[in-house]
Parts: sequence; C-alpha cells; structure tokens
Amino acid sequence: MWQQWLREHQPPTLVLWGRNDAFFPAAGAHAYLRDVPDATVHLFDTGHFALEENLPEIAPLISDFIDRLNQERPMKIAVIGAGGSLGGAVARAAAARGLQVTALGRDTVDVTDAASVKNAVAGHDAVVAAIKGEDRLVPRGAQALLEALPLAGVDRLVFLGGGGSLEYAPGQRFVDSPNFPPQYLETARDQSEALEILRVTGSLVLRQPAAREPGRGRSDRHLPRPRPATPRSPMPTVKAASA
Repeated sequence: MWQQWLREHQPPTLVLWGRNDAFFPAAGAHAYLRDVPDATVHLFDTGHFALEENLPEIAPLISDFIDRLNQERPMKIAVIGAGGSLGGAVARAAAARGLQVTALGRDTVDVTDAASVKNAVAGHDAVVAAIKGEDRLVPRGAQALLEALPLAGVDRLVFLGGGGSLEYAPGQRFVDSPNFPPQYLETARDQSEALEILRVTGSLVLRQPAAREPGRGRSDRHLPRPRPATPRSPMPTVKAASA
C-alpha cells in the first residue's frame, strides 16, 4: 500500500487540496499527516480543480517546495556520453539547475559492460545516457544499463536518441523510409533496436521528440508521438527521449 510506503520512507510531502472538493473531502488532506507528520498541507477555498482555479496561489508553493528540496539535497545524476553534443547539453543544463552532475565518457565507463556501468553510477539518483557508436554500441549499451542500474541502486534512466524509430504512418517507421538520410541510418537502426530492448522493462515512458539544431537547443518542430510501451516485467523506470 502506498500509505505504508509513505510511513516507511517519510519523503518530503506537499499536499495541495480543495476545501470544498465533493469527491475528496478536506479530511483526506489531513490524513497524510498520520503517515508523514512533517508534510506541508494547504487547503484552498475551491473544489476538485484546485490547480486550475487557484493557480496563482498554488504555483509559487510548488516552486518553493522544489527549491527547498534542491537546497537540502540536490539530485545527483550521471550523464553517460557527456562529451558529446547532446550529452554535453544535458550535463550543462542540469548543472545550471543546481543538480550534481557526474560527466562520464568513454575513458571513465564502458557503457556496454554492466559491471563498469554499475561501478560508475552507484550512488546516483538517476542516469542519463546519450550514446552512439559502431558495432551496435547503442543496443548493447541499453541492455547493459538495464542490467547494471538495479545492481547499482539506481531506479531512473533517461535514454536519449533520435526519432527514426517513430512511425509516420501505421506500421511505417521513419528509419525504413527510402528517403531517410543514409549518414544517420546505422545509428537510427541501432536506436530502434535499443528502443525495443527498453520496451521490455514494462516501465518505459516515451516522450514526444522535437528537432534539435546545433547551437539552438530544442525547436518547435515535433514528430508524431511514438507507440506506447507494453508492460512486461518490473525494471527501473526508463524515459526514452528524442532530440
């Protein structure tokens, strides 16, 4: 039960609640204090849609709560592939937001070796992987990461890749199109294979990709949404994002 998890782990907790909610009365907000005595509870003179109706009051509370969390214990992330363009951009952005970043490259970790990955990422809250290379490095790396992260005690993985594995029509992937750029074909096929490996985790979250141009970051040109993952087995939560 999630109440038991709260009692055992005592996570920082912010409760924002509509005092006049017809579905979940105010007593439900105060009930959190039985499991997490240090929780912060705010009641608003609104109903079920508190966020929509009291956004100017609620947004600063959420922002302050997150800021306090970062001050108390900044999230520690390992970025594998931090020497590359995309991995480097992630590492810089994370550091700018106050996260503790460990930049990992080929000289510090072999992403295809589970033991090497485990030793490199142990003690981190999350891992970001932005990898590419010859000899099927991307799918081999995906498999090694899934094996290593549970052993290292890391339960969050962000795996970055391209949008070639997405479908522009039912059953038709961009990577299989005759017009797909040949210079990116090998990498796109590797990333497609890695995506299928990640799907098996059963906890895959796919984020809609956007085009990214050198020096300009994320643009507004979006590709279609990918097919949802099919849950199969318990593994670390994986977010597969594209650039």
